[in-house]
Amino acid sequence: MRFDEVIRRHGRDARRNGHSVHSTIQSLMNAPYQRIMILHVAIIAGGFGVMALDEPLILLLVLVVLKLAMDITLHNRERKRFAQATY
Repeated sequence: MRFDEVIRRHGRDARRNGHSVHSTIQSLMNAPYQRIMILHVAIIAGGFGVMALDEPLILLLVLVVLKLAMDITLHNRERKRFAQATY
């Protein structure tokens, strides 16, 4: 796939999802930080849990499950917000 095709498809998808119409550059730049902050807190808390319980595998599995659940929840919330903003 050529570079210009990637740019064109990305632009079309952004317009279709309402990103270009109802979002500012500042809001788009700040969007990932909620997930990043939660992820860092989970990693630090998980590190303390591993040190306290000396059981890294179980806490790693818990971290993976919680991270997956958080990503799905935040993704769905973002989709709803952009869907409501388009109409």
